[in-house]
Amino acid sequence: MLIHAYDPVKGYDGTLVSLQGRDPAADVVMFFVSQIFARLSVPAFFVFAGFFFFRSTFASGLNRWVTEVAKRIRTLLIPFLIWSLLVLLVYYAAQRIGVVPVGEDSRVGNIAQLSLVEIIDLLLGVTRYPVAYQFWFLRDLIVCVAISLPVIFASRGAFITVTAVLGLCWFSGYGVTLIPSSTALFFFLLGGLSSVVRCNLELPVPAPFLIVGLVILAICDFLAKDSEAGEYIHRAFLLCGVASLSLVGKLISRNETIAGSIKALGATAFFLYAAHEPGLMALKKFLVNLYPWEGTIQVLFAFFLPALLVIVLCGAAYKFLASVVPKFLSVSTGGRN
Repeated sequence: MLIHAYDPVKGYDGTLVSLQGRDPAADVVMFFVSQIFARLSVPAFFVFAGFFFFRSTFASGLNRWVTEVAKRIRTLLIPFLIWSLLVLLVYYAAQRIGVVPVGEDSRVGNIAQLSLVEIIDLLLGVTRYPVAYQFWFLRDLIVCVAISLPVIFASRGAFITVTAVLGLCWFSGYGVTLIPSSTALFFFLLGGLSSVVRCNLELPVPAPFLIVGLVILAICDFLAKDSEAGEYIHRAFLLCGVASLSLVGKLISRNETIAGSIKALGATAFFLYAAHEPGLMALKKFLVNLYPWEGTIQVLFAFFLPALLVIVLCGAAYKFLASVVPKFLSVSTGGRN
């Protein structure tokens, strides 16, 4: 959400409005939060997904792979289809009553005039982002799982070689694939490789040095954001960041209370992930146009408030739906409890 909170939105007059450029100190904080640290969400998501998938399937035979893929149909594919269809219907209804634009000003086009093939493309995100934009995560993960069969029969050496080649391509900025993205595929395989060789992606350095190194890389990432070297520094930060997240995960797992609480929030977190975008965009547009936010405190308040409100509202909505339609909610969140 904090990544999306940084982006400009269209004002009520159709022009782009943004919190960026209103206060230098606020600009620094917003960039660090949304464009550096929050960007760890993509590699972390695919690393952990790959870790758990290949831990169960690598060198375990076809039957085991089929079993794990079947589980992902319930936890990934079915929720993806349900939420994509719901978002499509919401967009269609909103366009019919004139709440959201159609045509060139719309990310989804005029739904009423789309052909069946175009609607399927919009739902699944075959040649574009899915209608539920944030679900490109799930789309890419579903494809990664679907094409993983050759990997489970590969040798460790072949697994390491393929992952290393993809990693070099990713780091150099050379896109090998479109769907899944090179980032998604590399980190999915990297997570899987870490489970196979049992390294857990932990760098052989003490935690304090890792944290200091991560902070230094983050500062360099910010300072070099407009330079040619900036992309390489950012990718180096992401690699070290994934290693630090692995360390955090290890520390959390040692505390059963914290680990249990995080696990218990799984379904709520998925619901928040699935439902947050429309509300976040609407609140951003409303707040940015409500008041001429100026000064560090005001700008940061307007930056963080929409995300906090969406968390509260989605949490309340989840509890309400859990009491009204618990079975549907369970299916739409992948059976997470």
